[in-house]
Amino acid sequence: TLKELPVVSTLQINNGAGYTTGSGVTLNNTTIENPTHYMASESVGFIDAGWQIYATAPSFSLSTGDGAKTVYFKVKNANGESAVVSDAITLDTTAPTVSLNVVTSPTNVANQTITGTVEAGSMVSVATNTAASDGAATVSGTSWSYTITGLVAGANGVTVTATDAAGNTATATDSVTLDTAAPT
Repeated sequence: TLKELPVVSTLQINNGAGYTTGSGVTLNNTTIENPTHYMASESVGFIDAGWQIYATAPSFSLSTGDGAKTVYFKVKNANGESAVVSDAITLDTTAPTVSLNVVTSPTNVANQTITGTVEAGSMVSVATNTAASDGAATVSGTSWSYTITGLVAGANGVTVTATDAAGNTATATDSVTLDTAAPT
């Protein structure tokens, strides 16, 4: 009888995610020929790695430091070892940068465009603590803008939240006071 070596059909870190915000990841894999053990490492030579009891979704700890990480993976059974496969993910533990430019306050205009800067590739949302409009800002490169409509009389708290591709968030806050009363 022919002795079959195990084969790793697929390997996906965190189910194929492009980014992770934490060093603990899951090595989702599918295999054939009933492997009994696996080995995983960020070193193609599997330095400092040892054989572990096989699992279809074992945990793995990425090395420290933000950036691209490649994990190499292989399995074995009583007949031998599989070929080495790999997958990559970007570790991003750093919140994006976001700023909110000075707003005109007090104002007598119920609609006001606010602007700021943000880390490239981030999404920006604007929220108020009143009935004024909330929503997604328009982002172009590292600049963003949003027109708040329906400011209410008095102070309108504004929170700007930036979310980067990995899901890290950062906020900036300010206030816009609407004063429509005529001077006395």
